[in-house]
Amino acid sequence: MSVVPTSMSTTGATGSMSTTDATDATGSTATMGTDDYQARLLSYVGQSSGLPVVAPDEVNQAMIRHWVEAMGDDNPAYVDDEAARQAGFPGVIAPPTMLQAWVMQGLKATQELEAARLDGTAPTDTPNAAMMNLLDEGGFTSVVATNCEQHYLRPLVLGDRVTVRSVIESISGEKATGLGVGHFVTTRMDFVDAAGEPVATMRFRILKYRPGTARAAGSGQQDGSGQQDGSGQQDGSGQQDGSADAGGAGASPAGSGTREGEPA
Repeated sequence: MSVVPTSMSTTGATGSMSTTDATDATGSTATMGTDDYQARLLSYVGQSSGLPVVAPDEVNQAMIRHWVEAMGDDNPAYVDDEAARQAGFPGVIAPPTMLQAWVMQGLKATQELEAARLDGTAPTDTPNAAMMNLLDEGGFTSVVATNCEQHYLRPLVLGDRVTVRSVIESISGEKATGLGVGHFVTTRMDFVDAAGEPVATMRFRILKYRPGTARAAGSGQQDGSGQQDGSGQQDGSGQQDGSADAGGAGASPAGSGTREGEPA
């Protein structure tokens, strides 16, 4: 019987990403890395990134069944009530990695939001939108997801209905990466059940970077940790890319594996 993990981490398609403080050709800090600009960015840290989102549906067997079939996960605790009870659960549980699926807007709403962003009619009155606009103004117009970390406090069971609240947790200073000079932005999402009790936390990290500023490969440049490029340096968030522990559902014992190379 596989063990349901208490946490997991996925590293984006960029894989390991080394970073250094962003400098120009003379070795001085890049123009948009001024104290004033960074202070403006940091003013958004700790602010809610948007309104709470309530899951449109309760945790249900149909969605779980579709998920495990698509993922090829044959853990019986996800589809068989008796097997789940024998494993020590109150009944069928949801795969932990389905966490975000319960609160997703769906394809239609996502497409409508993207279209609104393109034509300039998307909401701009949230701290997250204002922060992203400020990064765009600084020339950091490209974005890539770098990693996602989830920590589970208890399994979700049939009938649970979760609500998620998001906060901008951290914004790094300018970093020079293999993709370009940019800022790492970490959003923390706190999931609670219908009674308001915490069930899980998710941290989602992106890199907003300037296109055309990628550092040449093999430069041997070092960051403040003394490690060389490509050796698992820190991304400005205090965590090393691709090194966070814990596997997904159906993997080895809790908190003992790493998933890399998945889109975050």
